Amino acid sequence: MYDPKSSDLGLYIHIPFCLKKCGYCSFVSYEKCDHLYDGYVDALIKEIRKADTGNRKVKTVYFGGGTPSLLRPQHIYKIMDTIYDKCDVAGDGEITMEANPGTVDHVKLRDFRECSINRLSLGIQSTDDDDLRYLERIHDRATALQTIKDASKVFDNVSCDLIYGLPQRSIDTWEKVLREVSSMDIEHISMYALTLEDDTPLGKKIAEGKAAPLSEDQEADEYELIDKIRIPFEQYEISNWSKRGYESKHNVNYWERGDYLGFGVAAHSCMGRVRSANTSDITKYLDSLKKGDSPEEFREELDDEKILGETVMLALRMAKGVSINDIKTIFNVEFEDKYKNEIRDLAELGLIERTEIGYKLTKKGRLLGNQVFVRFIE
Repeated sequence: MYDPKSSDLGLYIHIPFCLKKCGYCSFVSYEKCDHLYDGYVDALIKEIRKADTGNRKVKTVYFGGGTPSLLRPQHIYKIMDTIYDKCDVAGDGEITMEANPGTVDHVKLRDFRECSINRLSLGIQSTDDDDLRYLERIHDRATALQTIKDASKVFDNVSCDLIYGLPQRSIDTWEKVLREVSSMDIEHISMYALTLEDDTPLGKKIAEGKAAPLSEDQEADEYELIDKIRIPFEQYEISNWSKRGYESKHNVNYWERGDYLGFGVAAHSCMGRVRSANTSDITKYLDSLKKGDSPEEFREELDDEKILGETVMLALRMAKGVSINDIKTIFNVEFEDKYKNEIRDLAELGLIERTEIGYKLTKKGRLLGNQVFVRFIE
């Protein structure tokens, strides 16, 4: 029987606005909607005030998007003021904002810092101009580098996002990007493989033969290069590297299947057994809160089997892997008995290995993670 731990809370705030939607992006976001900013922030504040936090301490707040840095500092101040008024926010809480080059300068970054933001996640994606044009980013190399420098002068905790597996990019270009960004004054790097949904502009171009297709071999080569050149960061999750003590607390809460509440259009929440999501339609979202209704459009209660599988899958994303004792404590399940066939098969394939506490992905397993995860969440 699943026995959920009474954990601290994470809060996620979705800001769905962009100057221009990138060709690879499938997230819920809207272009050139600055006329909606004030009303959207007011709706967010109403939703936050109505939330049931169970008087639990809030350890992390994360502004994601979209491009949260399009909002004015006054908007962020109003949202954070509401959170501090509504919730018991930890004194050492991690409060992250995503920001894109081309939407901030030193002054705006300083103003965001004064609104309680203490961690900045920059959507750099690359420092190569050809890469940035391919990805249809609004910034160029010079702007990316200047934004990193500006951010590091204002924030003590800066993260950069990079994308690997771009078709026809040379491995030398990827190595140059890796070495350049990892040598800068930042504390964290997230690196994600380029993945495309069929309905994205870039996905359609590839389907129509107007752009080069993605290559699994290139993706693997670029991922392996991260290990080979030994960047000065420790890998703590499949897609995340940090200097010691600078792991993303908000995301670690996700991977440890902690509780979190999401606010805003398309935001998701997970509280114990219950998972829910808000409408992805911004008009419906605004109208529902104007009427005093809930913007929630999806809710499900998970059974023990599904929660166990999710917990194992998420733990295996982490470098430390899954703990046998944790599974026993939370679910009263003997991990090696429950999954003896999966463990045998995956170990024979060289995808997982035994550790002092349980099991973790091998180097090969990190490359083929989805082949491992599906065995626990079928």
